[in-house]
Amino acid sequence: MFFRRPVKEERVVIQADVIRSLHSTKHVTVIPSPGRGKAIEVISANVQTVTGNTPLAFTGSLGLLAGGIGTSRAQRILVAPVINSQFDQWACMTPGETHGSLMENEAIKFGPIVGANVAHNADTDVIVDVMYRVVEA
Repeated sequence: MFFRRPVKEERVVIQADVIRSLHSTKHVTVIPSPGRGKAIEVISANVQTVTGNTPLAFTGSLGLLAGGIGTSRAQRILVAPVINSQFDQWACMTPGETHGSLMENEAIKFGPIVGANVAHNADTDVIVDVMYRVVEA
C-alpha cells in the first residue's frame, strides 16, 4: 500500500537543440528518482510549444515515462501531431495506458515512446509543467 504525500509542481524548459536530439532511448529527466520505497504519481501534465521557423517532426507519440529502456511505462502521453504543430500552443497530456502503474525509485522522463524527431533543423522549445506527488510504501 502506498501513502500519499502533498502535491508538488515542476516546470522544465527544454531547448530546441535538446528536443531535436530526443529518441526512444534518450529522454529528458523532468522529476528525479524519489528514493527507495517511493514512487512518483503524475497527477497532470501540460506542454507548451514555442515554435520558431521550423516545427518538430516526431514520428511517434511522446510521454512522461517511468522506468528504464524496454520497461518504460507512460503515465501521460502527448500525440505527435500536437508537438509537431507549426503554431505555438498549450496542450494537456492525456493519461497513458499504464496510468496508475507506479514504479519504485524511478525518475519521470519526457521523450518519445517510439521513434524520433526527423526535422534536424527544428527550432521549437518545449515547456513541460507537471503536477505530481511522491507516494511512499
